[in-house]
Amino acid sequence: DLPKRVLIQEEGPREGFQIERGPIGVADKVRLIEALAGTGVTKIDCVSFVSPKWVPQMADAEEVAAAIRKRPGVAYTGLWLNAAGLERAMATSLDILGAIRINASEEFSIHNTGMDHDRTHEEQRQWLARYRDAGVPTKWGYVMTAFGCNYQGEVPVADVVDRVAEILDLAAAFAVRLDSVFLADTVGYASPAAMERVLGAVRSRWPELALGLQLHDTRGLAIANAVWALA
Repeated sequence: DLPKRVLIQEEGPREGFQIERGPIGVADKVRLIEALAGTGVTKIDCVSFVSPKWVPQMADAEEVAAAIRKRPGVAYTGLWLNAAGLERAMATSLDILGAIRINASEEFSIHNTGMDHDRTHEEQRQWLARYRDAGVPTKWGYVMTAFGCNYQGEVPVADVVDRVAEILDLAAAFAVRLDSVFLADTVGYASPAAMERVLGAVRSRWPELALGLQLHDTRGLAIANAVWALA
């Protein structure tokens, strides 16, 4: 049976704007964010606090954050990759929420961040300590590349299950209670068959764990994947 209620978290403003080639004005960015807030979504990822040298589309992150007229019941968040980014985020009026992020594919992690799995694990411990010290709540866990990787190809389901267990262990070590754990289709490899395999294995291990999905429509399968997962 389909669930009676679905929570949608929107990442388009951040992830979408930052890959556009041309400049997008602050007013246009804010207009889209405010329109999305009226659709019933519970969270909107608005900006990235990253170096404008590498992501010039996010150079106006503080301006965008300051201009948003917040709607009650919606969390307005951002992304940061280092301590300097977190400090920038905390100086804005956005909702600052932490997360535990681990790649199921070690090859993807090495290519994307320069860190193998052990270094990533230690980095996540450091982030959890930083969030604790700064009073930032850690709300979610993310297993990236849970459905495949453009370097490794198919990711074994057992590796995904191990990463979920690792996230839960990290949360417990820091007395953090996560709202949910997200399985992320980071590179758009997921299919309905993969949804069945991965979600089935995770749900079999943790029947009561609140699960979420981060989906991309790279191959036009995002809606099909979502419907299959909900069923």
